[in-house]
Amino acid sequence: MPSPKARGARNKFLSREELKKILDYSEGLWIHDFIKVAVATGMRRGELLGLEWENVDFDKKRISVTQALKRTSQGIELSEPKTNSSIRSIAITDETIKVLKKIKSEQAKRKLRMNGNYNNENDFVFCEKDGRYCVPSTVSRRFKRVVDKLGLGDYKLHSLRHTMASWLIQIANPKVVAERLGHSSVSITMDMYSHLSQDIQQKAADDLSKLIG
Repeated sequence: MPSPKARGARNKFLSREELKKILDYSEGLWIHDFIKVAVATGMRRGELLGLEWENVDFDKKRISVTQALKRTSQGIELSEPKTNSSIRSIAITDETIKVLKKIKSEQAKRKLRMNGNYNNENDFVFCEKDGRYCVPSTVSRRFKRVVDKLGLGDYKLHSLRHTMASWLIQIANPKVVAERLGHSSVSITMDMYSHLSQDIQQKAADDLSKLIG
C-alpha cells in the first residue's frame, strides 16, 4: 500500500496501523463509535449525523441513506443527500451492528436517567448526550483533536470515507464501491482513486500468474 504522504491530500487515507492507533486512543470517547461506523460504511459526515434509527435494519443488515444533516444559510438542517445517487442502501457487517446496538442501548439508558429532559424531536443514531443533533463542524473538531494528539498529520474526518473506499476498491468490483459511496458512476470512483490503479494492476497480474502457473 502506498505511503499516505505519496497520495494527494484530496484523497488521503489512513493506513491500518494509523486507524488502530486512532481507535485505541479514542476508546471511551464519543468519536470512537462514529469513526468505526464511518470507516465501515464510507458514509459522508452529514449522512451519518442525519441517520435515524428507523433507517437501520438490524435483521436485514442494511442502512438506508435518505437524508443528511448540513449547515445552510438558515442554520443546521436536515435535507436530502448530496445527489440522487447518494440515496442508497448500504450493507453492514455483524461488527457494525454490534457497535450500533451498543449506541442504541446507551441512548436508552440516558433517556431513563434524564427523566423527560432527553430531546426526542429526532431519533438520531449519532447525537449529543441529551439527544440533540450534533453540529457537523464540532464532530470534525473531535476527530481532529484525536489525530493531532497522536501526531498523525493532516487527516480530516472525510479521510475516513476515503479510507474505506481505498481499501475496498482493491478487493471489490468498482461498481460495488461506487454504489456504496453513492457515486453516480463508476468512472467518478475510479477517477478519485486512480492513485491505486498501479497496485490493482499489479495484483491482477500476480493473481493471473497464479492461475496460469
